[in-house]
Amino acid sequence: MKQLTAQPNLVDQVRDAILEEIASGSLAPGERLVQERIAESLGVSRQPVQQALALLLSQGVLRDAPGHRLIVAPLEADYVRQMYEMRAVIEGLAMREAAQRNADRAAKQGPALIEAGRKAAASGSVPKMIAADMKRSEEHTSELQSRGLISYAVFCLK
Repeated sequence: MKQLTAQPNLVDQVRDAILEEIASGSLAPGERLVQERIAESLGVSRQPVQQALALLLSQGVLRDAPGHRLIVAPLEADYVRQMYEMRAVIEGLAMREAAQRNADRAAKQGPALIEAGRKAAASGSVPKMIAADMKRSEEHTSELQSRGLISYAVFCLK
């Protein structure tokens, strides 16, 4: 992994770097992620790595493993299907909330997010497509996250 420079969105940069490693196959499904090694290889402190790993865990990219470890989630067809079914429900609610509560914000940000997704798809780069998809998903669900609704939904599912 290449070293990153400190910027306001350092957690996003770390998350994107980890996603790139996963998408490229450098981090294989089932492989253990070690926070200290990632921080060292990216040239950042452990805090943004810890936050990025927590984001990826909550998004289903990583999974908990025995011994307080995190691993790259295996891409089992049934798991991916279920993940997208859950995302469809959550993002549908998030879109409705955005339209009702922040129509101006949604109108401003929506076209840029769609265009970023189109550019990523046109590039053929899996890491770029994943990053664009994750960014779009985060933007849509941020209202629900800020109100604690996604955490509550995850709690109810456990």
